[in-house]
Amino acid sequence: MAISNKQKAVSLLKSLETGNSEPLQFINPNKLIQHNLSFEDGLDGLKKLIQGLPKSTKVNTVRVFEDGEFVFAHTEYDFFGPKIGFGLLGPPRNFTTLSPKNKGQRKEQAGAGHR
Repeated sequence: MAISNKQKAVSLLKSLETGNSEPLQFINPNKLIQHNLSFEDGLDGLKKLIQGLPKSTKVNTVRVFEDGEFVFAHTEYDFFGPKIGFGLLGPPRNFTTLSPKNKGQRKEQAGAGHR
């Protein structure tokens, strides 16, 4: 059975925690756009990002949606402090966009009791 694009996205995000390089095969190495300006574009930039993360890094993908060629992921990260990210990955089979932008500090609960 083929792996779904949502599963590819989750395994790619989880590789930030595990350091597993296998999910990097889902990325088109010639077209990767990394939106974190602290790291260079391309697969080499992503590999450097992963190598530079602390061993205590945690990644929890809360929800994943797929719309046509794109996958949207809401993920809780914990590296250099807890953060929440909303990322867009696509198109499928050769992800060319890895955009965990809109990262913010995690709050335990909002006024209505929701996280």
